[in-house]
Amino acid sequence: MNKISLHRLLICLPIFFIGLAGCKGEDEPTPVDQKISIEVSMPAPLSLEGVKGSMAYYWNKELSLHLLISQQGKKSLPLTLRPEAIPGEGDKVRFNVTLPHDRFDSSRPISVTGSVVRSENTRAVAPQTIPVGGGQAIKPKGFGGLLPYDLLKEIHQPLFFRPVTITPDEDGVSAVKLEPKGKLLFLQFHNGTDEAVALNTLSLKSADGTLFDADAVYDPITGEVKGTKSDTTPTFTLSKEEKLSPDIVVTYLVWLPSEKLSKPTFRLSSLTVEGKEVISEGTAPADLTQSLALSYLGMKEDGTLDVGNEPVVEEADISEGGDPLFTMNDIEFWVGEGEKRAALVIEWHDDKQPDAMVWGYRFDGDKTGYDMVQAVVRADPRLSLLLGKAFGGLDVIFGMGYQFTPTTPRAPIILDGQKLSNDGNGITFVENAKDADRYKFGDESGHWKEGWYKNGYWVYYVKDNRLDSFSYSQLVYSLRHLVDGCWDGWSFQDGMDSRVGRPHGNKFVPAPLPDKK
Repeated sequence: MNKISLHRLLICLPIFFIGLAGCKGEDEPTPVDQKISIEVSMPAPLSLEGVKGSMAYYWNKELSLHLLISQQGKKSLPLTLRPEAIPGEGDKVRFNVTLPHDRFDSSRPISVTGSVVRSENTRAVAPQTIPVGGGQAIKPKGFGGLLPYDLLKEIHQPLFFRPVTITPDEDGVSAVKLEPKGKLLFLQFHNGTDEAVALNTLSLKSADGTLFDADAVYDPITGEVKGTKSDTTPTFTLSKEEKLSPDIVVTYLVWLPSEKLSKPTFRLSSLTVEGKEVISEGTAPADLTQSLALSYLGMKEDGTLDVGNEPVVEEADISEGGDPLFTMNDIEFWVGEGEKRAALVIEWHDDKQPDAMVWGYRFDGDKTGYDMVQAVVRADPRLSLLLGKAFGGLDVIFGMGYQFTPTTPRAPIILDGQKLSNDGNGITFVENAKDADRYKFGDESGHWKEGWYKNGYWVYYVKDNRLDSFSYSQLVYSLRHLVDGCWDGWSFQDGMDSRVGRPHGNKFVPAPLPDKK
């Protein structure tokens, strides 16, 4: 080895040993994506002084969660998610999110902001502005003026939460709580005139320009409503097909994207029986500052609109059971034709829901409770009726069934394993009462109650006016002559220990239409 080679070797050896020392260290860890869980809670229920219960928000699978995940110096990540499962009471849902390692540094704070909106699109898409218009007005189905009520079923009100730093608890879950956007108005229209009217349209005016025009959109990233500010809302369409009789109250919910509402003026268009349009206006006595505000709008003979903040509560006498505020305006399922109206309530008292359902019956001329029951059963594919002879040959009700999921044909009524034939429209007839405590229903998941001697019996309650109390009918239903506005109730009495019947409970619900689940 010459001197030059030796010299080069001596120079390279330190570098070689340095390299060896470096190799003895641990390998660099492979970057991994960070997984986080975010539990999103609905806002607290809203309530009104003087009105029973509360309005609540619940998760449903039509809602979309829009998230914007941010970190200083990094590009924000927008996500749109839908709940895969809604546990418990439905007021909170947990979402699992994966943060790419090349987008976020897990050693530094990460923040998130978000919003929830209802969307008909079932595919999760990147957040984009969502049209909300200048607001929304609905007549809640099955509401009856009573709370609680699931707001998000029909109101498309955006909910949001402000930017927060992700701070997992001991289970690795970060909790956030939504806040409602805009204002909800609980409006009670009272017909104080002497003739029936139809509510046609409604608009609101506010001189401070805080209302939004029809071009308003909601930005789920910023949590803000954007659009043309205006002194007037768009015109909201009401249920002009439905007549509001004198001294009757009907409830509407209105959502406005505005955060402030200073002494608004309500402009109501209504139609007389002859079709003449009447315009009524009235101004609220004070600013509407609450998230849920109540306004009573009284329609007066002089064409003005009396606006107040005291609820109009026309409570029925419930000393013999019944819902104090459920009216015929809350009924969804109507059968028959005619100018007169009657209501039919059926309650099984079997802890299955829905129960205490209400159907409507339209008629002219002389009709009986028997006519109404038969018409309703024939029209509703979920109902089944078992009739037989008693009281010297009169048709009486032995059993009634209801299928939560209707089938074709309807579930049969069964005796000793044998399926009994019916008339094709849910009505089964037997000659006498000797087996009246032994019949079964072909759908065990649905409602079914029957009896005559041992199991119990169907109690017949009647009243001629909604505000009256129910009374135990002294006549069989085929001898009960209906009058306009009357209510008939069937409530099953378990066992034979009591001869005074079992009154209805205090919460009625509208029977759903055949195509509704």
